[in-house]
Amino acid sequence: MSFPVSPLSEHIRRSVDADLPAIERWLLQYENEEPHSTFHCNWNLTRDCHPEGDLLVYVDPESAQPVAYLWGGLIQSGILEVRPDMRRRGIGAALVQRAFGLAAEAEEPILTVQCEPETSLEFWKRMGFSILPRDPYGKIHGYYVLSRQELLPVGGTPARVLVEWLPKFGRNVCALIKQEVDGVHFEGAVHLAERAHCYSKLYTFGLSVRVTVDGEVWHHGPASGDDAEDMGIIRCRNGRFLDYMVSPRDLSPAEPVARRPGDHSGSEVLISPNFI
Repeated sequence: MSFPVSPLSEHIRRSVDADLPAIERWLLQYENEEPHSTFHCNWNLTRDCHPEGDLLVYVDPESAQPVAYLWGGLIQSGILEVRPDMRRRGIGAALVQRAFGLAAEAEEPILTVQCEPETSLEFWKRMGFSILPRDPYGKIHGYYVLSRQELLPVGGTPARVLVEWLPKFGRNVCALIKQEVDGVHFEGAVHLAERAHCYSKLYTFGLSVRVTVDGEVWHHGPASGDDAEDMGIIRCRNGRFLDYMVSPRDLSPAEPVARRPGDHSGSEVLISPNFI
């Protein structure tokens, strides 16, 4: 795996006991300041992440004090917060970059955020997140997909793959996302040069997928379940993704394929956020 490294990353670590009172002090200090205030109202949740080792902090090298923190890892509900007087210095971006690396290690390629407060929208856009329209509850969410650049198998034949993610129910439904990807036929599967994906907040009542390889439909059905996973459609915390697809002709019901993404040698994960 290869990740770009922020020069600020050396100051990020997991929290220690002394960090908690220091963070709470500045949360209280800036709690009622406009326009941003703080997330002190969620302090109990933040504090509870510490014993589990799930609280990342950025330590200011001059004061040796924690001036920013992140929990939730951008793969579940959480908080990213930088002390107001330390903002616009790249600290938040460094924490996001660390979360990218940890998510890749956990094989969670789809990251999610709720843009709260809404003044954070531009930050998340600069970090490369795709922002969705406001949902029926007034919330704005964004997502980021960790890119996976495959060193495709040598000796295969080129393929062109169309992946269409569709609502599971309804007639004449339109695709939520269409992705055309180059690939290579190799040993009974087509390996994709880029990851195909669908973020969970794009669908509500289930998801189907249609995969067409060189004009032939290889799969058109549910994007979940054992059959889908055997063909290469993988469920993660925040959606579904596809790095390869097994040919239906080579998939035996008696011998389900036990492959996982990246099972052939030479693959490399590259993270390419827009840093600030």
